[in-house]
Amino acid sequence: MPYYNRFVTQLIALPETGDRIVEQERGEDTFILANTENVITGLAHSGYYTIGSAGASWFAKKSLRVGFKDFYYKNHAKASDQIELVVNSIIKNSRSKNFFAFINFMETHTPYMHYGEVAYRMTARRKMIWPPRFDPEDIEYGQMLHQAQIQAAEYLDSCLPRLLEALPKNTIVVLFGDHGEAFGEDGYWGHGVYHQKVLEVPMSIFTL
Repeated sequence: MPYYNRFVTQLIALPETGDRIVEQERGEDTFILANTENVITGLAHSGYYTIGSAGASWFAKKSLRVGFKDFYYKNHAKASDQIELVVNSIIKNSRSKNFFAFINFMETHTPYMHYGEVAYRMTARRKMIWPPRFDPEDIEYGQMLHQAQIQAAEYLDSCLPRLLEALPKNTIVVLFGDHGEAFGEDGYWGHGVYHQKVLEVPMSIFTL
């Protein structure tokens, strides 16, 4: 299957398992085989309570929720709502056993929802031009978007103490981003491109 540059179209799509994809260039069919075993199911088989929550549209796909005992999905779900649901589920279901919790927060991803002031929308695809070019007029726009993402991150930071304080001792916590973001650097926008800013992914691992 050809992988397209997002300057042309979406880099890659994630269909449901079992779906048929027709490769237009070669007229071939590709089937995504259903898989009912993964890391999450492995933890569940080992006695872990598995709970997940997501706000990104990717997780509307059932194939990404396989193995979770409970999973809450809502497009652009609010972080504080997700945290309350996961915390309450852990308290209710895993008092006497281990648990694995996964939360996909959408606040710092376009459209930078921070539930306070105006949420901006990253017009990355409109800005994607090939070959990329630097336009001085875009500097102010890029700075505005960057500041919107910072505000979204600050909002998310204000929500995390509720989660961390509710988790039991000896819980391993992994915090990470899924990708960086280009705000006009070298003429690049968004995250569907191979650029140093897109490769800057924060991660922190610690034990409570």
